[in-house]
Amino acid sequence: NSGSSTEDLVNIPAGNYNVSISDYNNCTSSSSYEINQPPLLNGEMSANNVACFGDGSGSVSIAIVGGESPFDYSWYNTTTLFAQNQPSMFNLSAEVYNVVVTDNNGCIYTDNIEIIEPTELNGNITTISNVDCFGGSDGELDLTPIGGSPPYTLSWINSQGAPYGSDEDLNDIPASVYSVAITDYNLCAYEIGHEIFQPSTAIFVESQITNVKCFGENTGAIDLNIQGGTSPFQISWSNGQETNAISNLTADNYT
Repeated sequence: NSGSSTEDLVNIPAGNYNVSISDYNNCTSSSSYEINQPPLLNGEMSANNVACFGDGSGSVSIAIVGGESPFDYSWYNTTTLFAQNQPSMFNLSAEVYNVVVTDNNGCIYTDNIEIIEPTELNGNITTISNVDCFGGSDGELDLTPIGGSPPYTLSWINSQGAPYGSDEDLNDIPASVYSVAITDYNLCAYEIGHEIFQPSTAIFVESQITNVKCFGENTGAIDLNIQGGTSPFQISWSNGQETNAISNLTADNYT
């Protein structure tokens, strides 16, 4: 059925072939032959992506279908020709990986797959408010986790190592350095710290009092020396004055 009249057939595809042989005396003989082929060499690739930005936890595999075993595997990426002659590779960074598979008959199959990675896990802490008064507990912090693979697990401590919970933001806290360990879904970790400040000392007031010189006069005075706290200061006297030094006072109690 090839139409050829030669004794032998070469470089022919798979199929059924019939041959009819006639001699000089027109004696004939017929035969049929089948040329077989293996199934088409093919493959299916899979990848496990990198868990944390910049690490080497990825892997790639190829499952071969068809062809004729044994198979040779040649892996490479943009920079490296790998020595592994196997259907899987491990401990890989994010990259496109290519494979050339050659079967026992020299048939070739090529494919590629990309290992991807999450963005780098990071975080940003913003001071909402520092402590207003020395020794107070009205500071606030706002944390924004960035990158990685949500959801996140958080663990706060202060500079003395005391735990401060697992909420994203901290409220009503005293002055200290606060550190938070951020852990994402893939157990990637990042730690960041931030300080809440307070006035350097509590408000301390020294007063200099000048008493009235003569009965019934208004020659008294009070002069305040205010230390600590955070200036400017708002002063409100019981007599309605609003300065740190008041004068022309009669004998009385002033607050």
